[in-house]
Amino acid sequence: MSDSLELQNQNRQLKQTIEAMREALDNSFFEKNRAVGEVKSKMSDELHQLKETVAKLRGELESKFHEKHQAVQATSAQSKSEITQLKQTIAALRDELEAANIKKHEAVQQVIVASNNELTQLRETIVSLRDKLEHQS
Repeated sequence: MSDSLELQNQNRQLKQTIEAMREALDNSFFEKNRAVGEVKSKMSDELHQLKETVAKLRGELESKFHEKHQAVQATSAQSKSEITQLKQTIAALRDELEAANIKKHEAVQQVIVASNNELTQLRETIVSLRDKLEHQS
């Protein structure tokens, strides 16, 4: 009977050990699952925050790109307008210069004609005076 009692005691102790090991294993499994859940939750939160940050930065980048594009368009339009105005000014100044050159040329021609007329009159006067001198002598 003592062997039987001893075997029963060993059997009970083994069952208790198995029960304790099962409980430790269950606790370990539960703790592992809890830790994995916490890590997943933290990672999910961090991933969500990173996605929000990326979306916000993308929006800001697109906004800045749009602003720069509008500034470039405005500057381009202003430059085109300024170029058009400068071309018009150049054309007007060129026309004025040509008109001034034409007036100058006409004035020079008038002076030449007047000078030629005066020379002709003076020559005629000289011829007339010579004739008179010759008739008087």
